[in-house]
Amino acid sequence: MSCHSKLREMSVLKDHLLELLHNDPHLELRDIVVMAPDIQEYGALIPAVFEDIQHSIADRSLRRRNSVIAAFLSFLDLFKGRFGWREVMDLLQQQVVFSEFQLSVSDLDSLRQWVVDAGIRWGLSGKQRQENGLPEFDEGSWRSGLDRLLMGYAIDSENFVDGLLPYGGIEGRGAQPLGVLCQFVELLDRAYLEFRQNRTVSGWSEILLTFVTDLFGESLEKELVELRALLAELGESVSAFHTSALNFGVIRDWLTQLAKESRSSTGFLRGQLTFCSMLPMRSIPFPVVCLVGLDEGVFPKNDFHDTFDLMGTDFRAGDRSPRADDRYQFLEALLAARSHLYLSYIGQSIRTNEELSPSVVVTEFLEVLETSYGVEDLTVRHPLHPFSKRYFDQAGDQKLFSYNDYCCQIATTLQQSRGEKGPWWQGQLERTNAHHSLSEIFRFYKNPQRYFIQNCLGIRLDEGEDQPEERELFELTGLAKYHVEQDLVQSALSGTIAERRLRMQVESRWPLGNSGNLVFDKKRADIEEFAHLVQAQEMGARAEDLQVDITAGKHRLTGRLSNLYEKGALLLRYGKLRGADLLFGWLHHLALCSTGGTGATTIVSPEKVIHFSSVQGDEALAVLLDLFTEGNRAPSQFFVEPAHEYARHALNKRSRTLPLVAAMKVFDQTLEKGYEPEWALLFRGSATLLDMAPDFERLCNEVMCPILEAADE
Repeated sequence: MSCHSKLREMSVLKDHLLELLHNDPHLELRDIVVMAPDIQEYGALIPAVFEDIQHSIADRSLRRRNSVIAAFLSFLDLFKGRFGWREVMDLLQQQVVFSEFQLSVSDLDSLRQWVVDAGIRWGLSGKQRQENGLPEFDEGSWRSGLDRLLMGYAIDSENFVDGLLPYGGIEGRGAQPLGVLCQFVELLDRAYLEFRQNRTVSGWSEILLTFVTDLFGESLEKELVELRALLAELGESVSAFHTSALNFGVIRDWLTQLAKESRSSTGFLRGQLTFCSMLPMRSIPFPVVCLVGLDEGVFPKNDFHDTFDLMGTDFRAGDRSPRADDRYQFLEALLAARSHLYLSYIGQSIRTNEELSPSVVVTEFLEVLETSYGVEDLTVRHPLHPFSKRYFDQAGDQKLFSYNDYCCQIATTLQQSRGEKGPWWQGQLERTNAHHSLSEIFRFYKNPQRYFIQNCLGIRLDEGEDQPEERELFELTGLAKYHVEQDLVQSALSGTIAERRLRMQVESRWPLGNSGNLVFDKKRADIEEFAHLVQAQEMGARAEDLQVDITAGKHRLTGRLSNLYEKGALLLRYGKLRGADLLFGWLHHLALCSTGGTGATTIVSPEKVIHFSSVQGDEALAVLLDLFTEGNRAPSQFFVEPAHEYARHALNKRSRTLPLVAAMKVFDQTLEKGYEPEWALLFRGSATLLDMAPDFERLCNEVMCPILEAADE
């Protein structure tokens, strides 16, 4: 039997067990045992797949089955690392920890955001870094970040106060979670000092029990009692024969190894479907014995010996061999099966899709059955997906079946739409709202497909991508670089760019040290040159934001327009001007004209300056709002950057490239480089723009071409 992953292996096993129970009314769950070389590899999958079947899992290590022990070992592991912001927050976000500190899930989300925005990256403090042989600097440490958070809660200021930059945004209800975070980091700081000392085994037992109380309280729950018993055993039994002082690393490794190797037989023979590991004395008679995870190289284990181990080069009868032990346990499992034997392995590579061989004991067993008993064709190869039509085709392979109703519905739907070529998305959503926010329109036309995925379907494909690394910043890249440069432009225009470097270094947004200063001086010269270009537009004094409430066609648009000056609107783009920038400027200009505003809308970039000066009516705005409404019901076929490329070539009489061909090139390159995962999700059924060419070209001519025609470069 060949499966693609352990999850598929478990789901296929479930179908086979349901089939056995259906065909044999005398068979009960207690008559079935499922064994694996190490059942812990399936520990997280079994409850998910067999949630509707009574089952028990035996032979799991302390760390796998006891969440308190797992959290405490994660706490100890912090002290062999760098105290990165992510690993500290991951520990605090474990339920057994944050419930004791009386935090809610929303509190944890706020704390995580504050930690990132405050510039915390790694290290408890500059002193802790120095004690580990590194330069003493506080920027990016927990102490520096917490000082910013506390100062921001106490003082409402955007400027440095006594050399400290307050972090704004924390108000009254934020005091409690912020206080808990300070308390938690103080606990880490105290533990760091305690763990640097050498102690006897009994001394370590006492200090660790103290931190167990600090982390988890005085609860008498079973899991916490088990942890306390483990640490008490450390002080009572081990100290009897070991009286020398030990460092923290020895104790931590001992506890980690003990929690990994200590297994409990709890859950074995509980009158339910039993999952367990292939251990000695486990192979007792069962009507149904299922062996999973019989992969080549995993079972039986190979005999490894250190180079100085003479038993590795001079094996003698009676010497211990893990590989021989595994082969014997496999034989015991075969003899334990009374009516049904089920063997399973992963037979297909998850990376290369190549066929994988089963364990050597499975191969030998099949050869014996074929050569000695004439039994052939026992192997069943399962499809990669559980919704394959082969499971539900009565005229097909009778060895394949499934009891999964949901997968059956998917297979039926796929079969009905067989032969239809098109994108993944089908149909339309119900959207009847004619009242739109100006900010929503801006976000939509920045990337219509991403807007649909995130705002209409509630799917985010970029979760965690913008999370900073657990280190100080060395180089600006990507979106972070763009935001920093935009801030520098605003600082240069206001005359505060000289102070901006220190602020951004405190916020962990700019490299530290002399290298960071040199890069800043170079970037400052470029930014100030761009600022002179902006000032040369002579837009006059800054005007107040304009309240918008207009009607265009059947739509009502409300919101607030910013970036206004005496002579019009001014938009800045420190970088290459893109189609999305032109669309944003055009929308800004249409909204300004519809409210009775005067003056041009100017877009300034280092390479060119664009002016929208013609007065437009509500008709052009209504076209864009109609497209926005359609893009809320179904994925829009208006791709901003390919449309920009299309319009450039369509309006350039000297261009020898067809507009659609130029747009297709941008579209294909964007998909190939993975820049737009939303495009890949929505339109992966369409290889190119050719399948959408009529609608795409119509939208280009209705939206993007008029923008380029109205732009005065």
